[in-house]
Amino acid sequence: MGALKAVVKIIPSIMCRYEMKDNSWQQVTKDVADLIKWDVTNVDQDAKKL
Repeated sequence: MGALKAVVKIIPSIMCRYEMKDNSWQQVTKDVADLIKWDVTNVDQDAKKL
């Protein structure tokens, strides 16, 4: 998770979603752990849910 924290310092938009209607980045989370899916048992099935 340390690597992800370092990347977020360089590319903060990873923690955001892009809002087309007003051309802006909206922060989704402040915790990098929210970006990690911890309980993956079947990669293909879990990816279909996203």
